[in-house]
Amino acid sequence: KKLQTKDVYLDATFTFFKKKTAPVTKHQSILDYQCKIEGQRNGKFSQVFLNTNITVLSLCPASKQISKINARNQRAVVTIGVEPKINIFFEDLIELGEKSASAELFNLLKLADEKYITEKSYKNPKFVEDTVRDIALKLARDDRFKSWWVSCENQESIHTHNAYAKIERKSL
Repeated sequence: KKLQTKDVYLDATFTFFKKKTAPVTKHQSILDYQCKIEGQRNGKFSQVFLNTNITVLSLCPASKQISKINARNQRAVVTIGVEPKINIFFEDLIELGEKSASAELFNLLKLADEKYITEKSYKNPKFVEDTVRDIALKLARDDRFKSWWVSCENQESIHTHNAYAKIERKSL
């Protein structure tokens, strides 16, 4: 009203900090996530998009299958973008990304925590496509979203290239 316009656009990128508790020792630390809010209003038409990057652990199923005593791990960045129908919290998207990976990451770990995470990821190997598909299936069943997209990039540890996958559902 003050600017005498019906058209508004917002693009805000920021670092979101979340307190995390290590799985065994219960030590607390802070993890950071890159988040973005985009919104526009043209007269009576409004759209809002939320986007967050979640760094997780990925254990390669092929490496596990061919190795007798070990398997290759890598960090992966999951990106989830949504057009919500209702108010959604970034914590919900972060939790979805972390729970869909081989294991989640923490900033402060002792050896007991490291053992737990390593063994958890070993029991839950995922290709980049598996991580994206698991998140997409959960988003598809969630009626809080008009549209969504999810991607994952594994920062490969023994290749000179990264692995990448993406799935999206556009609004109807």
